[in-house]
Amino acid sequence: MDAIFAVETDADLSYPLTLEKGSVRWLKVVDGKNTLLRVEPDAGIARRVTAWLIKWLPLESQL
Repeated sequence: MDAIFAVETDADLSYPLTLEKGSVRWLKVVDGKNTLLRVEPDAGIARRVTAWLIKWLPLESQL
């Protein structure tokens, strides 16, 4: 399990998050420079639309 976790959380496969003015930003290294992205990296349009739709569902009370 430790080996699988190490592979799945490697810096090349994950992006640190930051909060900027109330919005989530993803940190990605591009050409050796840190870049803050406004949209989730490696997420296609279908995934973004699905996430946008789901955020409108009244799920908070179910958590």
